[in-house]
Amino acid sequence: MSYIGDFSLGKTFDTKFTTVNTSGVPTTLAGTPVISAYVDNSLVQITAGITLTVDFDGVTGLHNVRVVATGGNGFATASNYQLVITTGTVGGSSVVGYVVAEFSIEARSALRPTTADRTLDVTAAGEAGLDLDNTAGTLGVAEIPNLDAAITSRLAPTVAGRTLDIAATGEAGLDLDNTVGTLSAAEIPNLDAAITSRLAPTVAGRTLDVTVAGEAGIDLDNTSGTLSAAEIPNLDAAVTTRLAPTVAGRTLDVAVGGEAGIDLDNALGALGTAQFDAAFLTAALLAADAGAEIADAVWDELIAGHLGAGSTGLELSDKADASALATVQADTDDIQTRIPAALVGGRMDSSVGAMVAGIITALVIATGAVDADALATDAGQEIADRILLRSLASGADGGRTVQEALRILRNRRAIAAGTLTVYEEDDATVDWTAAVATAAGDPVSSIDPA
Repeated sequence: MSYIGDFSLGKTFDTKFTTVNTSGVPTTLAGTPVISAYVDNSLVQITAGITLTVDFDGVTGLHNVRVVATGGNGFATASNYQLVITTGTVGGSSVVGYVVAEFSIEARSALRPTTADRTLDVTAAGEAGLDLDNTAGTLGVAEIPNLDAAITSRLAPTVAGRTLDIAATGEAGLDLDNTVGTLSAAEIPNLDAAITSRLAPTVAGRTLDVTVAGEAGIDLDNTSGTLSAAEIPNLDAAVTTRLAPTVAGRTLDVAVGGEAGIDLDNALGALGTAQFDAAFLTAALLAADAGAEIADAVWDELIAGHLGAGSTGLELSDKADASALATVQADTDDIQTRIPAALVGGRMDSSVGAMVAGIITALVIATGAVDADALATDAGQEIADRILLRSLASGADGGRTVQEALRILRNRRAIAAGTLTVYEEDDATVDWTAAVATAAGDPVSSIDPA
């Protein structure tokens, strides 16, 4: 067990301890272990705000205890505490009652800050700062000898006889011409904010225009009273000098609305893109003759200076090249040798040497275009053969065909045992059969094909 320190109320801190077996080997704390805090000689166990982590970081036998020492968890100032195992076993043996650590809360430190965690700043010479806002009672000459003399010597003016002007609110003026070093935000807190507030414009959003020489403009519309020669010496002369014409005797023409004309013939420099609004020159502003002049200038421009990659000039130049024109002429001459010299009845007669498969469809053959002369003998024979194989019942092949109907008229046929047999053209192969019924005096009364 060890004393781990004196903590401020509300602090969160950690401590570690080790459990070993009878041989001194680090061993896991088992048996659903619990760590409780006893305050001084009280019998009350505090468990709120205490978290036990067994085998911390995977190390067997090493355990971590985290304590959140707040008033809500039962902790108080000016108290001493012991962290004790109140439930747990090591190697099968109970270790209840084992004290793992001791600490105190604002009970043992002689010097404690008013605000928790603040430290005392002590210089190399052993001097410490004094928080006068947190002292008890008042300071007298007897408590701090020679205090008045010390203050007087430190506030003595640089120039003898001068006094420090302190306002009713405690503010003192600052002689910037007599300071040592430079001013920073840390030396004069809120300096920037103070200056900004004192230089705030009467109308929000306005800014003060100060020249390089330190001169600031005057908003005559926002001044109090009237201007006189004594208030602004030589004002009239200054204004006259700044508004003097470039050519003596000329006057400035100002309209009723306060607008002044611009003498472009007497301006300094030329007008640039900065003086024009974006896309100000519209079609309505451009006269017809101006557009025509621009177009003429484009066509009159030498193409040699406009041959950049991908440009229209380069494309036109390539197309107008002599070698390219010669190639076009050669191709044209070659085509003319392959076509008839003259048309026949307004058309060009040609012989077709070969055609790709499937090129002729019903869409390209006119009605009645295929006549007897166009039909070859084998084509007629194939059509006749297909007719013989068509069904008597409908437009399809198979069933009772035209060929079967004609075979009984021309081929061998026989009746035996009530069955009619019709043969194919070899008079040996059976084509079809039919049941035959007979009656007295009428050898064949019916034929019923199968």
